[in-house]
Amino acid sequence: ISKKMNIAFTPEGIKNIALISMVKNEEDIIFENLVWHFTIGFRKFIIIDNKSDDNTRKLIEKFAELTKNQAIVLIIDDPILEYIQSRVTTGAYNLGKSVWPEVTWFFPVDADEFWSPEKPLQIILEQIPNDIDAIVTRRAQHRPTESYYNYASELPFYEKIPHRVNALDSPIGAKIALRASTKNTAISQGNHILEPSEDKNYESGNALGLHMTEFSLRSIEHTHKKLSNGSKANIAAQNLGILPQGAGSHWNTYVTELEQHGDQAAKNRFNGTFLTADKAVHDPLPMKECFAMFYKITNEGLSSY
Repeated sequence: ISKKMNIAFTPEGIKNIALISMVKNEEDIIFENLVWHFTIGFRKFIIIDNKSDDNTRKLIEKFAELTKNQAIVLIIDDPILEYIQSRVTTGAYNLGKSVWPEVTWFFPVDADEFWSPEKPLQIILEQIPNDIDAIVTRRAQHRPTESYYNYASELPFYEKIPHRVNALDSPIGAKIALRASTKNTAISQGNHILEPSEDKNYESGNALGLHMTEFSLRSIEHTHKKLSNGSKANIAAQNLGILPQGAGSHWNTYVTELEQHGDQAAKNRFNGTFLTADKAVHDPLPMKECFAMFYKITNEGLSSY
């Protein structure tokens, strides 16, 4: 999608949807992510905090406090180092079905991913046939350009990374939302597909106007933290036999890069994501509009953020 996306924010909550997110050390984006999903209709959240040691937890709790009269935010401590996202996310999905029988759709999402409906999310969901088990949406990734280093360091990520790719991610990188009524299923590692997949029916979210935009690497510091944590968790899971050896090689190779290049390794990875002008679409995330609606709904002043 080469044109700018128009996001359908709404002040009304949608009763039959819930968000699931597993997070670790995402202090530069987690509050924006939760506010964003609140303003497209989510009022039920399950947030799994995987031993964050920065301000991530405080920002989740701040969001929960600001929305206490409109939303339910379940915060779960996950002390397990191993990369078992599939098991944890599927467990949160089953918990959500148990405590919220009125929910018909669950949306797993990472802290760097933003579900982006171009029309009200409730209308999109009403168009989906009853025999569909899951929505599959391909991502449009936001990435820095060479102008990144010209921005003031204190600016938020969405102001320093206003460009995204001019095409959707490959199908293997697609993300899912799934019905609560789907039987005998697990959410795959990375939230890419349902397992087993052979007996499931899927609908294209992009065809319905439900996209996803992603900010996977946002700074050199974030790149190092993300890849270091990811490689440790991935290797631990492989050593326990939870994941096959060689799975998630994009995580594991960072260990070798650190040994070879030291502090330069993260910068090399980050700079390697830069978009060139011919592949970039200027489509900044409309967070100011999002925040304005959020604080109007929650009756808070803008100065509170």
